[in-house]
Amino acid sequence: MITFITAKNGSLEFFKGETVIGTSATVKETAAMIATHGIEGGCNLSSSMDFADEYGFATYHAAKDMLYTALEA
Repeated sequence: MITFITAKNGSLEFFKGETVIGTSATVKETAAMIATHGIEGGCNLSSSMDFADEYGFATYHAAKDMLYTALEA
């Protein structure tokens, strides 16, 4: 299960505990990561997700937009 997500270099980085289990740069890749690994109801998001423009995304909300779009897919 995915327990933590961060924004890094224009991608999302997924963790299980303290271990990185993958990254995604698109909505399609994000949806595939969630489908493959599952996501806990209490999954935490790094503060980098709130300031994604400082982590390689075009806008401050682009990382969350990508995640939420993938969750709706």
